[in-house]
Amino acid sequence: MKKLLFVLTAAVILAGCTAEKAAAPAANADNGGAIKSAAQAAEALKSRTPRADELGKDVVCPVMGTKFKVNKTTQVFDYKGKAYYMCCNGCPQAFSKNPEKYIKG
Repeated sequence: MKKLLFVLTAAVILAGCTAEKAAAPAANADNGGAIKSAAQAAEALKSRTPRADELGKDVVCPVMGTKFKVNKTTQVFDYKGKAYYMCCNGCPQAFSKNPEKYIKG
C-alpha cells in the first residue's frame, strides 16, 4: 500500500511539473507581444530640443501638470504627431516609459 501511495504521489508531482513547463511558453508568448508593442511605441516617440519658434511658449508638462515657459534646455518629445514638453529632468524618463499614461487625447 505504501508503494502504491508513493507511486501515485510521484505521478501527480511529475504531471504538475510537466503542465507548468507547457504553460510557460504561452506566458512568454504573451510577454513577447507586450515587448513588441513597447518597441513600436518607442519608435514613435522622438526626443529633441525645442525649435526657435517654440521658445517662450506657455505649455503644461504632461507628467507633473506644471505650467511653464519653454526654454532652450526644455526636453521635447514628439509622439503621435504632437509635441510634449517636459518641465524638469525627472519627467522625460517617466514619459518615455509610458507616454500613453500621460497624454490626453
